[in-house]
Amino acid sequence: MDLARQLRRHNSDLRMSKQEIREEMKDVEGNPQMKARIRRLQRDRARRQMMKEVPTATAVIVNPTHFAVAIRYHLDGMAAPMVVAKGKNYLALRIRQKAIEHQVPIIENPPLAQALYKSVEVGPGDSAASAIARWPKFWPTFSNS
Repeated sequence: MDLARQLRRHNSDLRMSKQEIREEMKDVEGNPQMKARIRRLQRDRARRQMMKEVPTATAVIVNPTHFAVAIRYHLDGMAAPMVVAKGKNYLALRIRQKAIEHQVPIIENPPLAQALYKSVEVGPGDSAASAIARWPKFWPTFSNS
């Protein structure tokens, strides 16, 4: 009986307290506040770069209020269209305003805008061809500008 009690006490003494666990996590993974700040700065930088690319878009496909996806496509120089910017809600409004400011054509097609927003990432690595191929009536819209 005494041996079981001693063993249980010994095991509970070996456990770390919540404060010790927090300190160890900070040492191993870094301060959570600093990691969050770095992620926020990286997100802001990516968003600013994305907004700079909107004037170079061939067209902006929008859901009237919620989604906007800016696409660049040139028949002679590109194998597939590329998403240069995408946004939801407030960011979609900003993309739309920037497109109007730079006379980029705006196409209202809610299903296409939602499909592109959900399935394609911004940048040259991901192609929008598979999502756009489902809506071939828009191919003539993507001509060289």
